[in-house]
Amino acid sequence: LSTTNNSTALTTQVLGADLNIVKTPDNGSTDIGTEYTYTIKTTNAGKVAASNVVVTDTLDPDMSFISDSAGCSSSGQTLTCTKTSIAPGDTWSFTVKVKMPTNSLDDVTNTASVTTSTDQQNATNMSDTATTHITGPNLNITKDANVTDVGLGKTFSYTINVSNANTAPASDADIEDQLPSGVSIISILSNDGWNCPATPITGTFHCTKTTIPGSSSSSITFEAQAPSATTGTVQNTAKISHSLNSNDGTDTASVNVTGVVLTIDKVATPVVEAGGLIDYNITVTNTSHSDAESLTLSDNLATSLGAGYTINSVINSDGWSCSGVGTSALNCTRPTLLAEGASSTIHFNVNVPYNATLGTRTNTASVTTTTTPQPIVSDSASTVIQGADIVVIPPTTTTAVANKNVVFSVEV
Repeated sequence: LSTTNNSTALTTQVLGADLNIVKTPDNGSTDIGTEYTYTIKTTNAGKVAASNVVVTDTLDPDMSFISDSAGCSSSGQTLTCTKTSIAPGDTWSFTVKVKMPTNSLDDVTNTASVTTSTDQQNATNMSDTATTHITGPNLNITKDANVTDVGLGKTFSYTINVSNANTAPASDADIEDQLPSGVSIISILSNDGWNCPATPITGTFHCTKTTIPGSSSSSITFEAQAPSATTGTVQNTAKISHSLNSNDGTDTASVNVTGVVLTIDKVATPVVEAGGLIDYNITVTNTSHSDAESLTLSDNLATSLGAGYTINSVINSDGWSCSGVGTSALNCTRPTLLAEGASSTIHFNVNVPYNATLGTRTNTASVTTTTTPQPIVSDSASTVIQGADIVVIPPTTTTAVANKNVVFSVEV
């Protein structure tokens, strides 16, 4: 009788419940402060029913619980949901609605876990975490000037446009504007609900707005005044911020401040006889964006023409105040010659001395202004001085008598 095979071992696998939980967000991202829904599904993949099922949903600290579809109880950031039993192959599904953070753009995490009083075949899939990206407002700022060049002390406009590229509203929007030295805001042409300081404004200032809705834009237009004495490029930078971002963008507008530019054109009678009059027309033109102030025009006859020439009369001064009639120097002043092509012509004439040197004589006049950059410009005109033609007419008689006068005629 063999005793080597009189016993055997039998292994039996005891199967229990097999719960797994999945937490699914509506999508991967949502705007700040919005209501958002998660779906929690618990499935029993085991062979026996799972009893006394408890789902615990731990909300992110910055979330607020609104409601659920499973009759859960909430305490602080913890949501507890219960179900008596989940049969094999069945799924328990419900939704949880929350409000997303209003004061942070950090991603939020939300973990749900499940327990049961029934033994589990697999305990590795009894929790799940969903991460949601929070999108906030995205403000963009542009600043533009309506001109490229502007004259000294002249006005122009800046327009600031702020747009929100996202659907989330921006709260406590703030524009910080750093005006260049010498530039001032003299009026606000349109503000679209922005709260700005009273004009005039210089230096750094702020304009604020309570809310900029998502997918919207808002603009402000300022009337500005350029520096009155300094030329060159002035740059103006504006920055936009809101409650969640202290610097959401900047933009800079540049304007070139140009000084005064004068031209002078002098025209003279081309040919004059000695003892006659030279007629002069001097035209001064302002071709710049800046007004010319305190202009002075000078024409010194003695320096350019020589001795004996004098101012006979000023025929038309065209807004200039002139002196020097009867002398060899014409001096004229004018308070202002406006920008953008304003011009003025002085018409006067000059006595040519009888003993003037014959030939071409050139006369130069100059004009200047106290406005930056205080240019001095000049122009010349030439006149040919001719002598008088003299003709001697002989007497009508051809016989001369001794000691008697013979009469000749001289025609000039």
